[in-house]
Amino acid sequence: MSEIGIVWDSNGDSFHFGLKNNYNVSFGEIIRVASSNKSFYARVTNIESGYTLKQEELLKEMTGSEGFGPFSKYRSIEAQLMLETNETGLRLPSSNPSCGEKVFIACEDDLKILGVEGDLTIGYLRSGGQLTVPVGIKMNALPKHIGLFGMTGSGKTNTELMINACVLDAPGTVGVIFDFHGELWEGKGLGKGLRDHPFFPTKGCFHTGSDVRIGRRTLRTSDVFEMFPDLTGSQRRACRELEREMGESWVRQVIEQDFPQKLKSHKPVH
Repeated sequence: MSEIGIVWDSNGDSFHFGLKNNYNVSFGEIIRVASSNKSFYARVTNIESGYTLKQEELLKEMTGSEGFGPFSKYRSIEAQLMLETNETGLRLPSSNPSCGEKVFIACEDDLKILGVEGDLTIGYLRSGGQLTVPVGIKMNALPKHIGLFGMTGSGKTNTELMINACVLDAPGTVGVIFDFHGELWEGKGLGKGLRDHPFFPTKGCFHTGSDVRIGRRTLRTSDVFEMFPDLTGSQRRACRELEREMGESWVRQVIEQDFPQKLKSHKPVH
């Protein structure tokens, strides 16, 4: 268990700590803060460095015009709280670390507490330049909602490809994938997609967008608004007017009847 620093300050669900003995941490690394009867787990989000001298005094020191000292440099790490654990188990953070509390690199026991391993392995946890334990998703989590959030290029599509590939590999699993833009099917420039998976011909089934059919009898105005979020205000008012005059089944009637011809005699919508 390696102590790497102490907490300097905390604000909301984030805090800063100073590194000791020239330890190195990486962006995204998981660290633990020992806090009386509980521990906080957090992820490194930012790394800063500086001198204890003010900038004006440091410039004088660099040019040799005046001497101010002694002074030292430091590295400050910002971390975002994820979870906390106490005698009752793991939970969302109920508070934040206090100044002076010790910070540690997450060890193997910590990773077991966090439960990063799962039945569907999608990668390995990185600590500095080393890959440590496998990271995965438990089977019983699949029926629930899972969100992937990140900036462009952060690896969302690649992660989803890994999850889908694991589902194909694992026995007793089945999934329905809606890939409207073909990014998962083709790989989105990553080299390989689901079509290249060796098990896909026997365990998968691909349908193009032209294969998708929507039951016109169940379509309502709210469905139209959801399917076409870019409709203008005038178009939305026209939809509501059609619903008022033709009833809830107006979408089906518009599709099945020769509606463009009827529009010529229909009174304008204001």
